Amino acid sequence: MVVAADFLRAPDPGDVEIRTDVVKLGRTASVCTARLYQGDRAMLSASVTTGRLPDDAPRWVTPGLTSMPALPTDTALDPSLQRGPGRTLAKACAMRFDPADMPFATGKTGDAAMRGWVRPLGEEPDALFALLAGDILPPTVFNLGGDVGWAPTVQLTALLRGRPSPGWLRCESESRTVAGTWFDEDTSVVDESGRLVCQARQLALAPLPR
Repeated sequence: MVVAADFLRAPDPGDVEIRTDVVKLGRTASVCTARLYQGDRAMLSASVTTGRLPDDAPRWVTPGLTSMPALPTDTALDPSLQRGPGRTLAKACAMRFDPADMPFATGKTGDAAMRGWVRPLGEEPDALFALLAGDILPPTVFNLGGDVGWAPTVQLTALLRGRPSPGWLRCESESRTVAGTWFDEDTSVVDESGRLVCQARQLALAPLPR
């Protein structure tokens, strides 16, 4: 499954309308489009390619896919108990972060990279949660210093690669280039069994200086 979305505008809290269209029905893959409107203004435009997720083991996997332990470390922070980014989202799902991966939280700087563990509250992760996990970490540019604020996604493409096993999902994101107000993020989501279940790439805008 592939979701490619262009975020055109930020909607206000309230009613929205989603208009869908089936572009192709196929044996291996089907394609549809979706547009989200608020009033007469388009807020989001997306193309969704669907198919059957593979249940068999991968034929090949990049060696050392992740260096993260399968379970959160003893020193991992729960953002629902902290101030700052992720606190509201952490009320809807369990999240843990290693302090070493979030220097911005203590006023320090580091590489444009983030790591963390996530899972739904009260249930096991499914394929749609794995897709959500592809854009669940704080923006990587926060670790570079400066303002910590809204970093809106302009375009995001996510690949759902498989159904996650029960337990925690390990998420790792990094930026290759931060130039002007623009930055990119590549994110990998790996389940407790070590299987890659989601990949995401996005182009976004860094928080504007105050």
